[in-house]
Amino acid sequence: MLVEEVVLMIAFAVTEFKRLLFIDNMIDSIKFVVLLYLLTYVGVQTNGLTLVITAVIVIFSIPLLYKKQQVRIRKVVRAVKAIVKKINSLCLSLYESVRPPPATEPTSKPAPVAAPAPKQKAKSK
Repeated sequence: MLVEEVVLMIAFAVTEFKRLLFIDNMIDSIKFVVLLYLLTYVGVQTNGLTLVITAVIVIFSIPLLYKKQQVRIRKVVRAVKAIVKKINSLCLSLYESVRPPPATEPTSKPAPVAAPAPKQKAKSK
């Protein structure tokens, strides 16, 4: 069910991108081009130093955020763990239902095969 939703979302995104790129609707395509232009302008203004400063601020803000919101964060983590556990058990049950049954061993055992005799080297003259 989840895979079907993901496939539908990807298909919708591809069709929407094709519609915008190949100018199905002129106004939407112009909006798309303006958005891309603005994103390039933002990319020029944002350089690596800005990203480093933002990363430092986030790194030092996370402990304070966790301290203030510890109860809520733990509830969310527990809920996510429960969902992951359900998905894991679902995948395992699907795997067990799809996996072929183990092969049964034959009732009569074949006779052991004798090891071949070692080959002698031919003498060269």
